Amino acid sequence: MFKSTQPALLIIDMQLAIGVYALQHPELGSQSQPDAENNAGKLLLCWRQNGWPVIHIRHSSRFNNSPYHASHKGYAFHPKVLPLRHETVITKHENCGFLHTNLEAYLQGNRITELIVAGVLINHSVDATIRVASGLGFDVTLVNDATTAFAMPDINLTAQQVHDVFASNLSGEYCQLSNTSELCYLATQVNTQETL
Repeated sequence: MFKSTQPALLIIDMQLAIGVYALQHPELGSQSQPDAENNAGKLLLCWRQNGWPVIHIRHSSRFNNSPYHASHKGYAFHPKVLPLRHETVITKHENCGFLHTNLEAYLQGNRITELIVAGVLINHSVDATIRVASGLGFDVTLVNDATTAFAMPDINLTAQQVHDVFASNLSGEYCQLSNTSELCYLATQVNTQETL
């Protein structure tokens, strides 16, 4: 079960840029979880049905040639996780969602203590954000099928191996692992109990 009455869904860097990056680097192959964006969309629907807080973290690169730069089409949110007008969007320029942003202040101001994390990439911004969130005292759950990785061909690691290594490193010390089906089921159970 959830550890609080308003667990926040934190969706990190799910922008069109990740697809652009994949096209620019075909040597990386397919991502580890091809349904990550679809699963994040399912989570988003569950959270909206429960009226729980949703936070979209958007990366804005400082480099003009990056697909995450604000001038690039990749800057746009992925269509599966488009924010609604009332949902919180926090723009970051570094790898961590807490660095030089108001994310921590927003969470504290809204008395949010529990984060359910989805997004990309598990070995970049997701990892960095989870580690800091845990250090700040938040209860963190990583949705393992709503995040993804690419291969590291220079060291002969497949996308799934990269994914598994980072998930294993985070699990236990920095977060707990779950999946989309389990969390949506639990969210439905909470919603059912509240309406009885």
